[in-house]
Amino acid sequence: MDPALLKERELFKKRAIAQPVVENKKTKNPPKHNKPFKSKSKSNQKAPPIVSFSCKTAHSSSHQSQSKFSALAKIVQHLKQLHLDGDSHSLTFQEILDETNQLDLTSTVKQWLIMEALPLNPKILLSNGKYSFKPLFSGGGENFQAQPSCGLPWFWCLSLYVNVN
Repeated sequence: MDPALLKERELFKKRAIAQPVVENKKTKNPPKHNKPFKSKSKSNQKAPPIVSFSCKTAHSSSHQSQSKFSALAKIVQHLKQLHLDGDSHSLTFQEILDETNQLDLTSTVKQWLIMEALPLNPKILLSNGKYSFKPLFSGGGENFQAQPSCGLPWFWCLSLYVNVN
């Protein structure tokens, strides 16, 4: 090792040792009260307050939310892959669940997907109770004029266009 670095290290150690450090020490035995324990009668005892928040409910609600969005992401990814493969047909909700192997979803997650998540998702097109992927640009072919389907002005998406002649 470089002698200058060794010297610098030794100086650092000396400064660190010279600097005082405050540590909080925990006592092993809690202070004992001198008062004797008095038993209370049942009429004087109050029921413990009911706490609406618990670690178990918080964990289960975050897990449920995670499983909801995981299922939604799998569905969107599957519909996108079908679109990229050239399949233009729409699928019912049950067909999507069959193809993505998500048959074990709870009824609350299925209800959330059907009523809220899938209809409100900008990447999914719902028509006649069937779902399909909604591409960013619609159309294709030789005379393709790219128009964003999301309503953005065309000049915001210029970096996405490739001019092939």
